Amino acid sequence: MSEQEKSKESIRRLAREWPPEDTSFFHVMITEIERSLPPESKHQSSKKALEYCKKAREFGFTEKGLIFLVEAEAFRKDFLLYDLAVKGELFTKKPPRGTDELGHVLSDILKRIGKNAPSKTVLKELRKMTGASSPNAIIQEVDGKGVIFWLSNKGVDKQTTLRSFENRLTSLRKNI
Repeated sequence: MSEQEKSKESIRRLAREWPPEDTSFFHVMITEIERSLPPESKHQSSKKALEYCKKAREFGFTEKGLIFLVEAEAFRKDFLLYDLAVKGELFTKKPPRGTDELGHVLSDILKRIGKNAPSKTVLKELRKMTGASSPNAIIQEVDGKGVIFWLSNKGVDKQTTLRSFENRLTSLRKNI
């Protein structure tokens, strides 16, 4: 006898032996399944679970009704696992990262003087840009240690160390 046949046989026995006046749990289970699923969900398992709940209510506490209840519960569990996986994915994925203002300036310099230009040459180009008197100047200062002071697109003062600058250049060179 297969697992499915064993399950159906135990449902038949339950339907025969259960006292007819004590069937409130049946409707409570259906209501619990329906409440745990979002009605606007387009996921196939959620739709199936709600459909089987309707059929279980239609057939009542009979063999067919119990089978639909068991199937609805199985689809509900399938949907809940899917839902948890989607929610967990939000915590495991890295947020998309764009290029900030300094990254745009550095990639423009690399395109202009060559992507294999040494970092010291790029730093010299940045120092030339610090004298820019335009109100939209991004590079504020490059100190003697190679620390770059610059403004983000929101006007926030930022600083980038020499090592971080070199790491940025390496990743930008790969994209050019």
